[in-house]
Amino acid sequence: MVVSWHPYKEGVVSFGTEEGRIGVYDVNSGSMSISGTHHEKPVYSMSWGYSPTKFPDDPFKTGLYSCGGEGIVFCHKPKEMGKAAVNVNSYLAAENKYKHQPPARSAVDWEFDAKLLAVGSSNGVIEIFKAPNLQLLTVFQYHTRIINKLRWGRNEGDRVVFKKSGAEGVTECPDAPPDQPQLLLGSCSDDNLICVQDLSSIAPSTTPILKSDQTLRGHTARITDIDWNPHNFSFLVSSCYDGTAQVWDVEQGTGVSSFRGHAGRVFSVRWSHTKLDCVYSGSDEFTVRQWRVSENVEKEPPKVNPLAPSHKPNNNRKKKRNAKKNVVISENKVEVVSVSDKVNTWRQSPDPPPCEVPELDSAATEPVKPLISEPITVSVSDVKRKKGSRGKSLLPLASRRDHCSKTEQADQIVQIAHDMFADKPFRDESLTVADVGLYSNRSKTFELIAEERRNHTTENHHHQAALLGIWSSDISGTVDHAIQTKTVTESLLSVAVMCGLEKYKEAVRCYVAQLSASRDFVTAASYLLILGETRQAITMLVAEECFRDALAIAKMRLSPDDEMLKNIYEKWAGKQEREMQFDSAIKCYLASGDARRAIMVMLRRKDVASLETTLKVVEIVREEEMLPAIRAALEEARRLEENSITVEVVDEDPGVNGIDKITGLENGDRPLVEEFAQPSVLQNGS
Repeated sequence: MVVSWHPYKEGVVSFGTEEGRIGVYDVNSGSMSISGTHHEKPVYSMSWGYSPTKFPDDPFKTGLYSCGGEGIVFCHKPKEMGKAAVNVNSYLAAENKYKHQPPARSAVDWEFDAKLLAVGSSNGVIEIFKAPNLQLLTVFQYHTRIINKLRWGRNEGDRVVFKKSGAEGVTECPDAPPDQPQLLLGSCSDDNLICVQDLSSIAPSTTPILKSDQTLRGHTARITDIDWNPHNFSFLVSSCYDGTAQVWDVEQGTGVSSFRGHAGRVFSVRWSHTKLDCVYSGSDEFTVRQWRVSENVEKEPPKVNPLAPSHKPNNNRKKKRNAKKNVVISENKVEVVSVSDKVNTWRQSPDPPPCEVPELDSAATEPVKPLISEPITVSVSDVKRKKGSRGKSLLPLASRRDHCSKTEQADQIVQIAHDMFADKPFRDESLTVADVGLYSNRSKTFELIAEERRNHTTENHHHQAALLGIWSSDISGTVDHAIQTKTVTESLLSVAVMCGLEKYKEAVRCYVAQLSASRDFVTAASYLLILGETRQAITMLVAEECFRDALAIAKMRLSPDDEMLKNIYEKWAGKQEREMQFDSAIKCYLASGDARRAIMVMLRRKDVASLETTLKVVEIVREEEMLPAIRAALEEARRLEENSITVEVVDEDPGVNGIDKITGLENGDRPLVEEFAQPSVLQNGS
């Protein structure tokens, strides 16, 4: 989160969140308002200043400026935060008539009197604009990477005189006029440099200034924040990804005090306005530390970044790439070496988390424990591909010819020059269409694509050949070729409809055949449904014993009285019964309306609980003639259970029509339920 206090209203503070939201909070009243415009990425910096738009109800014309990670600067109206904010990027481009597209903005800061606005960019350029119309005054280009922070300093005391080593010894920079305060602008960047510029006597200039008045060097990583000493502007403090906060003597360009009490990267730093020797700094270890400049032994930043990951040199390039990812590949497995707590890093940094923490003298400092201490093993496919990597080109023949000898390259250049500029045709017989197809006229490009398609087809790269056919608008020929070679794909089906309904149906049926050959019957049935062939889809699924899927389709697409629905239930029930899955078989028989068959399957179980369930079902379906026998069997099962006689629930050799025997009884003691297993009873009841 970024916060910025109002310049003249006490107790009013603005804030920007990681989600890109902007708000203003009044400490005194407890009221808070959120802007109607938000950034797409986290807010990087905020500043109160002169608004370029006319706010009649605000005599000071104060606007709240915010800069987000997407590179846009907005100006919000504090009293009407719910309304849309002004896009400052568009305003600056229109007001100053930029000839080129400006880079993404990364930092913004207004001078104390709201007369000058400093805007930093992702390419290291700093622009100075003058209120009220925000006219461009000058451009500084001494940084080479993204600007992380800009900080104005208004020095009303003894002037800061910059001393730098020149070709003729020590020289002094020109001093500012004595009748006005000295304006200093500090900037820090990803190039590990802090630059200071005296803007007390700035003059409009269209030529970029390439050298700063003072450059502070020593940090070994990204510098995240800077702040001027409000008691003495000869000193400036900075925070860095190397885990240190550094105090600098701006006049001499040297370090004064280096605080190394943090165990992680330092994100922000501020001087105390009440204590002359006190500084506050915060880091990604979730701590804010108060320290005194005079108590630090070290003066300069560490020459080696103590938080940088250490990698052992290795000649194997593959292992080096994976070492940067903190993984080690071994036998198709990836072992994560270290996993650290992922925190909200500055600028969503791609830098790897620190893997070494220096020893600290401070007793208050506790080591930060990683979230996961044990190594984790994951498959190779789980490792994300390196950012910026691309897939292989569809034009391998042309790609190979870009890496030929110098002589062949010269021949290609001459041929292209003839094709594009010469009046008379010329053809070098030693060259092929792969050499000049992309650089010559349009017909040569079509010849190249045709040659590449033939090459892909020869090597059985049918998907790549189909893509090239789509590129050349030969969709009908591409679909026909895929049908002939049985290489239809989903992506090809999406464009096959452009060739007409009959061609599309033919392509779908070919794809169904391909899916069936690969035993992907569910997907094949889905494509048959697209063609409206519902019964064919269900028949195919039933034939492959995909009863559950077939039943779902039939229930949704067929009439409840359709005979096919009953046949599915019966076939599924028969399969379940053969596999001794009696519960599923019973449910299928009941769903098909064959209650008597379901009861007969239930009677294959002779335990008390099963017979009680059978009795309930018989009463529900009103099979009155079966009630006495089932009640007698239930009483017998209860008696056997009380006498601890073992009942064999399912006999390996079932009796007639599936009715099992109860072991442990004499022949005369068998329950009367067996009479329902006789053929005469079944025939009369069916």
